[in-house]
Amino acid sequence: VEPVVTQAVDIAEPTTIAVFGDSVPAWLMRDAARAFERRDVVLINGANEACDGAVALPLGRDRRQNELLLPDDCLEWTQSYPVTLASYERPIEVGLLVIGQAPTVDRFVDDTWRHPCDADSWYLDDVRDRIEFLRSNDVKPVIALPARFGKRATFVLPDDLADRISCVRTSLVAIAFEQGVETVDLDGLLCVGDDCDGRRTRDGIHIDPEAAGEVLDELVDLTLAAR
Repeated sequence: VEPVVTQAVDIAEPTTIAVFGDSVPAWLMRDAARAFERRDVVLINGANEACDGAVALPLGRDRRQNELLLPDDCLEWTQSYPVTLASYERPIEVGLLVIGQAPTVDRFVDDTWRHPCDADSWYLDDVRDRIEFLRSNDVKPVIALPARFGKRATFVLPDDLADRISCVRTSLVAIAFEQGVETVDLDGLLCVGDDCDGRRTRDGIHIDPEAAGEVLDELVDLTLAAR
């Protein structure tokens, strides 16, 4: 009987990416999960609906002056991020921070209500700490810049929503540059051809379930290129 010769095949290990953020990434991953079949990445879900994870998040309010309450299961990132990193048997290589929604509403900072274009240092300091934490755990941080909002986002945000997201985006770009962190831009995925509603027809903020698979696939590609 002649011996069977097998040829060794060099199969690269998939890149492990932990995704952090609020309902934008949480719903995206939930809605895309059924059709997601990629073998080049493993995604670990560290996102939580209505929960940015900022430490001591200041009270927020919507366009009707209603105070925004956090869900009972919302933990500060100092508690939730370590759990996410420890939840997979292999080391996490990339931490994708899909953040920036939380500071777009008015926040009660220094005993007064603050517009995001007037005061966002409270958030940027928190982002710096997240970056330092990820790096201290040998995880490469990547910031996903939030996209401009669609028109229906005025159900929760004031009419100046374009100015609000512009200020937040500018601040996150500055932090990324300061910290030497790579970015990916959700605006290119969610405002294709300057249409910021096409993939977010329901509320101008969250990606439609029908578009989730394609958007997540594109986001993964951008993240792999930035790692």
